[in-house]
Amino acid sequence: MLGENPSRGGETIEIVSNSTGTTPPAPIAVLSHNDESVALKAEIERLRVVNEKLVNNQKAKVSKNKTPYNKITERFRAMFGSQVIKSVDAKKAVFENALIKTNGITREEFCTEFRDCVFDRMLVNIKFVSECLALEVSPFEAAQYIVMNGNPTVENVLKHGVGCVYKDSLELLKGEIFTEKELAVAKFSTLTLAPTENQLTEAQRLISAVSQVLGIMKEAA
Repeated sequence: MLGENPSRGGETIEIVSNSTGTTPPAPIAVLSHNDESVALKAEIERLRVVNEKLVNNQKAKVSKNKTPYNKITERFRAMFGSQVIKSVDAKKAVFENALIKTNGITREEFCTEFRDCVFDRMLVNIKFVSECLALEVSPFEAAQYIVMNGNPTVENVLKHGVGCVYKDSLELLKGEIFTEKELAVAKFSTLTLAPTENQLTEAQRLISAVSQVLGIMKEAA
């Protein structure tokens, strides 16, 4: 409390009273090494739980956003990988199984998207076709198996090459899962129209054209 002391010639002197009525500050807690260790472990565990929830939420979002087509290729990759005998018949059977287990897509819808990827990603790629021919593997058959294993496999092959990705398992690339006619019918057939001859033989013509180009380049070298 402030006041005046007139006993010194009228000079005003400020006097601070100790009885302010306020509560003194609480003493600062000092953690022992053991307490710090416990607190640190608790924080680490909290962060682990938070991170786990974030990861699970992200996985759920990815899974939710997968198309039926992608679900089929994922199931094919997982199921075919566990097969003891990896024959062409096994490929076809695994595909049919994956198709049955996947809702929201018909066989024709799958084959349409599948054909687009086989042709637009693989068979128009000169490097892919030329490497298949050099390895004595049908580009059309190889493209089907690669595409059926999903987009990550497609990207891997286009980046690193068929020989690198399948150097010890070229036999897996042999054999058609679908004939060219099956894929053409799925994509181009309507109630009134059937696929044209060009549509039924597009893969053959693409591969033949690439072979001719490679032959010309070889002669010019």
